[in-house]
Amino acid sequence: MTTTKKLVIAVVALSLALIAFAGTTLAWLISTPDPVTNTFTAGDVQITLDEAPTSSDGYGVVIAGNRVTKNSYKLVPGRTYAKDPTVHVQANSEPCYVYVKIENQLGDILDTDIENEIINTYGWTKLSDNLYYRAVNASASVVDLIVFNGFKVADDATNAQIRANNDKQIIVTAFAVQQYGFADAQAAWDANFASNNN
Repeated sequence: MTTTKKLVIAVVALSLALIAFAGTTLAWLISTPDPVTNTFTAGDVQITLDEAPTSSDGYGVVIAGNRVTKNSYKLVPGRTYAKDPTVHVQANSEPCYVYVKIENQLGDILDTDIENEIINTYGWTKLSDNLYYRAVNASASVVDLIVFNGFKVADDATNAQIRANNDKQIIVTAFAVQQYGFADAQAAWDANFASNNN
């Protein structure tokens, strides 16, 4: 056998041996992590506003029953009336600013400092005249925010003053907006509600 043939046979044999060796002794290090899966749901802010039902006689006594959005009152000097407007931030709402605007059309015949009750009893912060807010964190359950809890007609209110207030109201309006994206409650109010609620 010629030297060239021997060399070719040796090279082929060596190559086959290397292939067999590599196939049986080499293993690649492999890792396959789980894929990243993102699920997207819409964030939301939902509120409702209501108050306890009061007696049909107009004397502002709380009665059993579902909460309502309207009560009627018969004003009498010295009498105290139940009125507990409450904002309910629904479960799983985003962190939000909740605002209440109070329009007290009864003026000077009341012997109740509603603003003091709103701020000092129920923890609202005054944003401007007749406008208050609370910052509310996300919660898995409903968050109830009482605004105030009633009013009293002044003992010295005259019949003429009371008659002058026929068909007048205390109107409570609620608003809410997400906290994210706003520097503070004032910025959130200005961007979303101020132009329609001056």
